[in-house]
Amino acid sequence: MLRIAVSGYYGFKNAGDDAILMALVNTIRALAPGAEITVFSNSPAETRQLYGVRAVNRWNPFGVIWALLRSDLLLSGGGGLLQDVTGVLSICYYLVVVALALAVGKPVVYYAQGVGPVRTRFGRWLARIVSNRVDLITVRDQASRDDLLAMGICRPPLVVTADPVLALNPSQLNNAGGAELLEALRLQAQLDGKGPEGADGEPPEPVPPEGKKEPPAQADPAGCAKHRLGIVVRDWLNEARYKKCIAATADRFVRAGWEVILIPFHYPADVQACKDVSWLMQEPGLLVGNWLTVGALFGLLGELDLVLAMRLHAIVIASVMRVPCVGISYDPKVERFLDLTGQPNAGSTASLEEEHLYRMLLDTWERRQEIAAHLDKVLTHLRQQAWETASLTLSVFYARSPKKRRELGRAASRGSGEAPRAAGKKRNVKQ
Repeated sequence: MLRIAVSGYYGFKNAGDDAILMALVNTIRALAPGAEITVFSNSPAETRQLYGVRAVNRWNPFGVIWALLRSDLLLSGGGGLLQDVTGVLSICYYLVVVALALAVGKPVVYYAQGVGPVRTRFGRWLARIVSNRVDLITVRDQASRDDLLAMGICRPPLVVTADPVLALNPSQLNNAGGAELLEALRLQAQLDGKGPEGADGEPPEPVPPEGKKEPPAQADPAGCAKHRLGIVVRDWLNEARYKKCIAATADRFVRAGWEVILIPFHYPADVQACKDVSWLMQEPGLLVGNWLTVGALFGLLGELDLVLAMRLHAIVIASVMRVPCVGISYDPKVERFLDLTGQPNAGSTASLEEEHLYRMLLDTWERRQEIAAHLDKVLTHLRQQAWETASLTLSVFYARSPKKRRELGRAASRGSGEAPRAAGKKRNVKQ
C-alpha cells in the first residue's frame, strides 16, 4: 500500500484549501486506488470525516513525525504555502515539515503550489536551502516557477501544471442543493425583515445611470424574477474603501432587479467582511452566515449568473461551473489566474473604483456566452495539467520503489477511478 502524507493549510474551514484537498485526494486515489493518505490538519476529526483520510494534528510534532516515518512520500501543498505575506512563521512551518521529511529519508513533492510573495531575506534563504533538496516541484502557474528561479531554487525539476481544483468534475461531487440553499436564504431574510421586496411588497424600480443601462432583469415563471450576482469578499489589511465600492455596485444591480448573495469562503473570518458590505448597502441582499462544504459551494456558485470575487478559489470554482467572473486582486495569485483564463480584473483593493467596477461587471454579463465558450477551451487544457500533477507525483515514488509500482498497477486495474485520457501523457521528469 502506498502511504502519502500531505502538508497544507487544511482544517481551517477555508473553502479554497478544502477544495484543493478534495481534488488532491480524488486524483491520487483515481491513479493509485487504495492509497492511504494522512493529512496534517488543524481539525483532524473533521478532515477525516469529510475526506475519508487519516489525519493528525498539524501542531503535534510527535504525530507529524510519526506520520512521516510511516509514509512513503510527502506532498507539500497545494495552495500558496511558500509566502511570508501572512508572516514569516507560516513559511517556516511548511518548510520545517519538508525538512523533517527529508531528514527521515522520504521523497518530497511540492504539489501544484502557488509561490510568493516571499519578501523577507530569511524567508527566501530558508526556501532556497530546503526546496533545493526536494525531489520534484510542481507549480500552478508560470509566475510561481519564475519566483522560485529568482530565489535560486533550480536543482529539482520545476514543472508548471495547474491548480488542483481544476481536476474536479462537478458532476461527480455532491453539489446538489444550490437552489434549496438560496430559497432558505430568502426565507431567512424575510424572517429577519431584510427580504428583497420594498416597503410595499414590490421590487424597487431600477435607477439606470446616465448613458448606460442597468443589467436587465428577466422574468422567471416561478415568480423569482432575478438574475443572481454572487460576491465573495474578504478583509485585507486595514483597507475599507473597496467595501464601499462593492456595496455601491451591488446596490445598482439590486435596483435593476438582480439578487445579490454575499458568500464567505473562509469561515468565520470572511463572515464579518460580508456583513460589512451588507451594512454598507442601501438595498437588501442575501448573506450566507454559516460554513458550507466544498460540494455545497459548487452547488451554490453553479446557481449564480455572475460572480465578483476576491478569493482565488471562488473564481476557480465559478470558472469550473462556467459562471463568468470579475476578480478583485489583493494578491498576485488572483491576477495570475485571471490572466491565465482570460477573465477581467477590476483592479486592486487600493485602486478599486465604483464606476469602473460596475461597467466591468456589466460588460462581463453582456459577454457571458463568449466567456463561457472561452473557458471551455482553456479549462480543458488546465484540467489535463491538474491531473498531470498527480501522475508526476506518483512517478517520483515509482522511480524509487519499482516493486510497489507493480503492486499498485495491479490494484489500479481493479479500481473504479478514472482519470482523463490526457492525464496518462506524462512528461519525462529527470530524477
